Amino acid sequence: MKTKKCVVRLLFIQILLFAAIGRVFSQTYISVPIQDEVYLILNNAQMRGLCPSLPAYRPYTEKQVETAIDTLLSLDDAKVSPKEKAVLEAEKKRLFYRKTGFDFHRAAYYIHTSPDKVDISADIGGRFGAFFSDGLYNTGNSFGMDLVPAVYIRGNLGSHVSYNADVFGDVSMAPLTYLGSTVVTSLRGGTSTATVGTDIWAHETETNPRPATVNVFDNRAFLPFSYTKIWDGSIYMLSNMTASGLSGWPDGVGFGFGMNAEINASFLNDRIFFRFGRVYREWGGMDDSASLILNSRARPFLSLDGIITIFPWLRFSFVTGVLEMPNAIYISGENPYVEAARYQNVFSSDMIELDFKYFDMSLGTSAIWPKRFELGYLFPLFNKVFYQNNIGDYDNINLFLNMRGKWPGVGSVWFSFYLDEINGFSKEGGIRSGLEAFTWDRAMFAFQVGAKAVVPWIPFTNVSLRYTKIEPYCYTHQMLKNTPWFPSTYISESYTNNGTSLGYYLPPNSDELRISFDTRPTPYVNANVTYQFIRHGADYGSRQVDGSSLYSELSPDHRDNMRSYFLQDGAYQWFTMLSGAVSWRLMQFNVPITLNAGAGLVYSWFTDSDGNLGEKGSYSVINTEEYPQRFGMVLSAGVKIFY
Repeated sequence: MKTKKCVVRLLFIQILLFAAIGRVFSQTYISVPIQDEVYLILNNAQMRGLCPSLPAYRPYTEKQVETAIDTLLSLDDAKVSPKEKAVLEAEKKRLFYRKTGFDFHRAAYYIHTSPDKVDISADIGGRFGAFFSDGLYNTGNSFGMDLVPAVYIRGNLGSHVSYNADVFGDVSMAPLTYLGSTVVTSLRGGTSTATVGTDIWAHETETNPRPATVNVFDNRAFLPFSYTKIWDGSIYMLSNMTASGLSGWPDGVGFGFGMNAEINASFLNDRIFFRFGRVYREWGGMDDSASLILNSRARPFLSLDGIITIFPWLRFSFVTGVLEMPNAIYISGENPYVEAARYQNVFSSDMIELDFKYFDMSLGTSAIWPKRFELGYLFPLFNKVFYQNNIGDYDNINLFLNMRGKWPGVGSVWFSFYLDEINGFSKEGGIRSGLEAFTWDRAMFAFQVGAKAVVPWIPFTNVSLRYTKIEPYCYTHQMLKNTPWFPSTYISESYTNNGTSLGYYLPPNSDELRISFDTRPTPYVNANVTYQFIRHGADYGSRQVDGSSLYSELSPDHRDNMRSYFLQDGAYQWFTMLSGAVSWRLMQFNVPITLNAGAGLVYSWFTDSDGNLGEKGSYSVINTEEYPQRFGMVLSAGVKIFY
């Protein structure tokens, strides 16, 4: 009888062990995508002082996110309500649940073995997403879409190393409306037409060189300044799937593809972390998509990243990676500015964080530098400004600073600053110019002030307010020739990757007031409402304002005398937008589908000054064929399967 009881107990223990192995919450060092809704929860929890502060370096790893969720679940109901704990349990299951073998709800097959007592795992699966958007305006309608199938493999190699490879396709359409052309180099500031306001690097052999121009388009199928392409490199137009059908943009239906991957490692009890991979990132962002340095809306690039936690309150981060070509020949006007040969750059940045209960600060430097074996930029502890001072002025060096005051349980206020270039200690666009810096083209910088607060009576709900100003020519940089590494061609060192800004998502010479309300009221519903008021210097037409495009270049001569007067020196486009979106996960019905819907109201108009371009005048509202008023709405819908 005792033998039978022992056998029953052993069988029961084996069943429990099998269940434990078959249903696991796997902690790994792969990234949780930076667009995931869980970041809203983590941000809210940190503002309430409920979990340890996380780095200003994102994306976070699965282990970081799961540890934070477990910390929140361990708190009593007075700090984290039962409704919020239900949200946390749902997020933990969605993000980290692994069932050995095939799992229909994830469309994935999970393998976990321990040869030689070393944990090895592989999670192989697929997913599908579709997004549709229709812009309905008084000037006409425009429809866009992305259909994105994907497959992935990810897992662990022992207790310190994780890997992830994600391959996807994209059936995409985003029609563009031609607006005009941007003059790359300013036409004012000097008298020599051979050297000022002309494309001296592309037409230097011509007797009468012409101004360099880049075509300007508007994507009206999506909300202004919101769309980021998904596909990488080039895209095949479905109307011509041959090599000649390879395009830089899907005005019609096209098929593109791409890949993101990473190998990550962590050591010394997670005090040292390395990532070698191509992922979306955000550095020093005080709010979602708020970073002036490396924004989550920037295109990903392959890099080696690292973060060293010296003390809980002191961290050091670094990144060095190869940037990608804009592949935008379709916008080329009177120059080959956007050829791949002119974008052969590496991006390096370092950041120091001081993180205390009521205050945190991050500061650092970044550099865009032509490809070569340059130890000073590869070595993360050497400051980029000091190093350029040692080797010569060949590279685009930048400084940044973020400061935030925190009141746990209430919210935070912050100030961010990004410095592209100033005119030394001069009073003309330099440090000694004071508030006059806002009127000198040589003072190229961006800043942001903001506040974010917890809404206590709704689960995981935040409200934020921020103002961002991007000065003319900020994020741009003069093309260089005769560098030791590329002596026969001009290299663009603009602060861009794959044709988009690495920093804030607005172009130079613009500002934005943004108010956001984000909430996660139930385990399966996520919603947000956003108001935006944006002003931007016209980058096309007869009254365009120089320095208003990422392709702008400060005139090589007389740049010390060039002034700018925001809203008062030419035509400016104004936007007022109110948008909202909601997502609903059907997992409450055991269905692996998420539905998304959104709507936005848009009204835009132009103002123009009554003086000469580049000179200060009075501005008033205009409505012309070149600069028309436009109003309408943008409706969107989407579905995600097995996400």
